[in-house]
Amino acid sequence: MPYRRGRTNIHQLSNNFMQKGGCHPTRPKMFQMTQARTAPDGNVMWSNEQSRQMMDQMTQLMNPTPLEESDATANPPVLTPEEAFRQVFGRDRLGRIQCGGRGQTLRSWYEPSEGGSSSNTVYQRLLEEQSQQKSEISQQKSDIERMKKIIEEQQQRTAA
Repeated sequence: MPYRRGRTNIHQLSNNFMQKGGCHPTRPKMFQMTQARTAPDGNVMWSNEQSRQMMDQMTQLMNPTPLEESDATANPPVLTPEEAFRQVFGRDRLGRIQCGGRGQTLRSWYEPSEGGSSSNTVYQRLLEEQSQQKSEISQQKSDIERMKKIIEEQQQRTAA
């Protein structure tokens, strides 16, 4: 897909996003910044239909709509932006990190650098924190269920 931002390179787009939002853009966000423009009225104008479809597919994977209101077990899992990007575009190949800019390699993107403040290490740290928070939430949910059972047992004992 052609790059649609003229002379503004990916690193400059990333720096501008960082200054405005205070965090590094995800790869789906970088894809959107390089393939679409926002009109003054707020409409997003895509460079081509294929780009729009790919972004819609990533958005659907990151924010799935429930299949049925009553059946919560059948809902598809929510993917992180990185997972959604990989599912739509496929795995990164040697020497090519999609939406990563020039000079990015598999090692510099996915492995933390020694003492560096690379945006990739920050992103990886955030992903690790997010997975840790998800595991803590699931632990808390199981604790809540256990406590509910204890309360029900105590209520049954006092009622008898």
